[in-house]
Amino acid sequence: MMKRIIYIGEADGNAIYFDTKKQIPLKAPKSKMLNTKKNNNSSRNIIIILGIILLLGSLGSIITIRPNILSGKYTIDTFILLVLLWGIEFLFLSFLVYRALYKNQNKLSFANSKEFGYAIRNNNYWNIFSNKKVTFWKKAGMFLLTVAFIGLTISIVPIAYAINEQSQFLGKAIGSEIIGISFLGIMPFVCVLFLWINNPVRWLNVVEKYQKRKIEYGVKNE
Repeated sequence: MMKRIIYIGEADGNAIYFDTKKQIPLKAPKSKMLNTKKNNNSSRNIIIILGIILLLGSLGSIITIRPNILSGKYTIDTFILLVLLWGIEFLFLSFLVYRALYKNQNKLSFANSKEFGYAIRNNNYWNIFSNKKVTFWKKAGMFLLTVAFIGLTISIVPIAYAINEQSQFLGKAIGSEIIGISFLGIMPFVCVLFLWINNPVRWLNVVEKYQKRKIEYGVKNE
């Protein structure tokens, strides 16, 4: 089920939203974790840092319980550990980003056109593009990017199975590749982010309405 109220950006200390049912802009006090103005282009670094912290913490606790789990070769226990790490990364990052964007939903009020426009112009999605104008190709590109992430995420299991069948992965020595493998939990998080938490295509659709002056401000009946 798609979210009714979607995140648009931030303005004047507020998180700005759009009610897709009533077709009106809303605002609420933003979370302290949310500051796109100071943190442009830093999302990737935050995710990497969080992943490293989760990885090290999980390894420490699990190795204490199962000291032979990383004996130097890939085993079933190794894959159980990796799946657990992926789950932790996915759940933690999803919770963190959702709380950052939608923390004060019980304090919603109406946003004006100035706040709504500012939130749109300063959203980090625009960093992907060279200009701030919604086009069919921008929407198509974001749709294809979302589909690509979903496809890659779904293909992790069959790809891993095929690799094991062809090269007998189980029993082979663990190398530096395990670092990259440990961060695969970020991929399902990105899928949830793009599909549900902050869908870029839906965001662009709202922005297109704003740019065509089709947004109404204030109360609108159900």
